[in-house]
Amino acid sequence: MPTASRIFSSSIRKLKLPILLTRNPNILDENTQLTTLNVNSVGPKEIDFIRSQLGSITKLIVPNVLWGLVASKSPSIKRIIFHNYNVNDHCAYSKTNSNRATGYAHIKSKHRPFTSTLGTIKTYAKKIYDASENHIENQTIEETYPNLKFLYCHDSSYFNDRVFYKEYLFEFLNKNKEYRQQSHKEEQDMDKEQEKLKEFINEMAAIGVPIYKSSECKTISDAVDKIGFTYRDSGLFTNHTGVVLDISSLSNEFKYAGLKLLTLTINDPHSNVSRSTTSNMPIEPIITKTTTTSSDLGGPVTISGDLFDSVNSFGFKTIKTIQIGSQSCLNVVDLSVYSNSFICQLGPISKMSNNQQFTNIPILVTIEGATSNNSTILFNYDVPSISNIYQNGSKIYFEGELLGYSSQISKTWISVSNSTMINNSFVPTQIDIESLPLVSNRSSVNRKWIVQFRIPNNFKSGLFNFFISNHNNQLISNSVQLSIKADIGEISTPQTKGDTLTIFGALFGNPISIKFTNRPDIKNTSNPMLIDSSTIIVNISPGSGQNIDLELNVNGVITSKSFRYHEPTITSVTPISRHGGVITISGSNYDVNNTSVFIFNTIGCNTTTIVNDTTIYCQVKLNGSDTLKFGENLNVTIIVNTQIVISSTLNITSITGGQETNILRIVLPIERKKKKRSLQFLTFEKIKSSTTLLKPVQ
Repeated sequence: MPTASRIFSSSIRKLKLPILLTRNPNILDENTQLTTLNVNSVGPKEIDFIRSQLGSITKLIVPNVLWGLVASKSPSIKRIIFHNYNVNDHCAYSKTNSNRATGYAHIKSKHRPFTSTLGTIKTYAKKIYDASENHIENQTIEETYPNLKFLYCHDSSYFNDRVFYKEYLFEFLNKNKEYRQQSHKEEQDMDKEQEKLKEFINEMAAIGVPIYKSSECKTISDAVDKIGFTYRDSGLFTNHTGVVLDISSLSNEFKYAGLKLLTLTINDPHSNVSRSTTSNMPIEPIITKTTTTSSDLGGPVTISGDLFDSVNSFGFKTIKTIQIGSQSCLNVVDLSVYSNSFICQLGPISKMSNNQQFTNIPILVTIEGATSNNSTILFNYDVPSISNIYQNGSKIYFEGELLGYSSQISKTWISVSNSTMINNSFVPTQIDIESLPLVSNRSSVNRKWIVQFRIPNNFKSGLFNFFISNHNNQLISNSVQLSIKADIGEISTPQTKGDTLTIFGALFGNPISIKFTNRPDIKNTSNPMLIDSSTIIVNISPGSGQNIDLELNVNGVITSKSFRYHEPTITSVTPISRHGGVITISGSNYDVNNTSVFIFNTIGCNTTTIVNDTTIYCQVKLNGSDTLKFGENLNVTIIVNTQIVISSTLNITSITGGQETNILRIVLPIERKKKKRSLQFLTFEKIKSSTTLLKPVQ
């Protein structure tokens, strides 16, 4: 291959290089962004070449992966293909039991040895993404890693330290003897390559790319959490014999969690040596979800996951234990058949502990001897949950579970936000816990939390989002929405002649509109005026009655309350005679359109004249010989649009009335001193002052 510094155009996207990479690493233009790259192996001479392409490669092909593990964690790389003449069939690539893994490498072993009459076939594998069911979690985890991560892991127990780094990234399989026989010059070259590899490893480590030394890979599962793949070695011999296992007949065993006893016997045809190894292979349960419980009382906890079976492969009930932090979760039972969930009873946090841990507590689930490992699902006490929210006047009430404790009320926060306010936090006004009847479902709680929150005066009506957090914002509830309404406290009682209506309350603000939904005859005679956040005034038309629905719209949120006009009053009633007459009724709050007058509940006015809101004339005409009882005080009842007032001031004073002054003439004989007798009329006169005078009539 030529040694020109730039052989390929910057537009090239796929590059498959020959078996040996050129010694000139700068064969690409600096602006080149490869998407597919095929290199023979990743050694010192390829390092500089690959480094510049890590950000764009989506498909990487490496024919020689030795017999160790090659894995990748990268948002960009979607596929890895690797081939090897020296097959690594004893290396198993599988999905890890950690949620950090988003995929796994799966070996499709179609290798045939050189002795096969059909010829050899290379082993290959590909990276499969989306192995987790939680795609959002996958994306989040991918984004936490640098662009590309490689783990080249090798058991170096058979090699000396001089070639330590060589065996990571360079072709070094079954050539131990050849390297030991290299010349001194070759060893010097190797030392230079080693220094270059050290530089690369340090550079990758500086940006967060883990490359583990072989001493850390004696059990390669040590690296599982960080890289996302599990390497399982079925037994290595000094001559690196590859072992292919057909476990299809045992597939049912791997569907159940537990320790699986494996015995591997290998006969070496070259040395006629037979070797056996026995080990317990753990099929670990995988935790996917957990509930919470109260830190002060404890309670039931439900834990769900994969391989959470109620019976094992033989149909027997599984033996299972659950450890949460330092506590054993007791009485572990299945939530239900085939639910993949267990429920157990967890005690409260010890009040005697100086280091009380409420959050991020590790969970260990052991089934048939196999324990969940490195789970990212952690347990938290007191995770709040809101089931209902409502407003009552100037307070908001939250109902739910684990919404805080009155003894630690300062550690419970209510966060409020809307389009103009973001996450303002407030301490609750009050926290109450109600006891509920126990239910048969063991996963149910027997307490209900009620949290009160007094709405600040500077709040305005509108749609708000709420959530509650415990333990200084470490544990956050679900978010709920509520349209906060203006709180109407009192409404004044206007006069019937038309008056200023005053509305008192809270959370008032502009814009404002008011209407009377069940009384369209009542109108606003002025625009509503906001005095402050607690007072609104508006002038209204004349009217009367009670139970009038006022609808107040503040900032698009409607609230209602009823009010009434001032009830009528009677201050005076003029008298009438036994035969009727005209009554003048004086008082207040009469409605010229809707007022009725009754005498003694049965006698109506023949003619009622409502002069204004303070004066009424009532003419009473009796039929035929009907008369009223002299000297009696009768009730006068006035009804103004369902509002009633009664007065007992109507006086029956004479038999001939009809006016304010009634005169009764009576002829009486009077004895004079003269001889002749004569008659003189005396008159009893009733005047307004109710004084009776005896006057002679001339």
